[in-house]
Amino acid sequence: IRNPAELLTAGAKIQISPSIPELEPVLAGRKDILYTGHALDFGYDEAYQEEEALNTWLERQSGRTIIMVYLSVGAIAPSLYHNILSDTFLGSQMSVVCCCGNHYQLKDFRNNPKSNLFFSRYIPLNKLQSKVSFLLFHGGQDTMMFSLLNQIPSLCFPGRHFERRYNAEQLQKLGISRRC
Repeated sequence: IRNPAELLTAGAKIQISPSIPELEPVLAGRKDILYTGHALDFGYDEAYQEEEALNTWLERQSGRTIIMVYLSVGAIAPSLYHNILSDTFLGSQMSVVCCCGNHYQLKDFRNNPKSNLFFSRYIPLNKLQSKVSFLLFHGGQDTMMFSLLNQIPSLCFPGRHFERRYNAEQLQKLGISRRC
């Protein structure tokens, strides 16, 4: 193999797809595709800068339902969904951990360790694996696979991005999520 694109081309003897046949109904009947499942690395991420703050927050949320929100960097600015999530969940019985992506508006957000809301640019998924009960996300491949592998129900908000819309539609057809 000289180029990773050769792994999924018509000229390859075996084509490799980092997915599952249930999510790829158009390709599911083909015998020349090897489905590998997810390609996620759930290992420890040493680069995570807010680990101590997240660990302290997670300890304070013990026994509470935690909702994870990841809408990616896109058409909806973090300031908008920060306000919506705060108005909806601040002080409620549920906790929200929100991954915002690398957006310039995040410099204005300050987490209160006593709050039931936590906002961060990035959170390693292995930190949330056994803690999240529900997921609101953008329909991206990695977050979708995280929800499937951990059996976390979800709502998808894919926007106009083709891959995200496709993923959300497949999850809805399988009856394991809803596309919004």
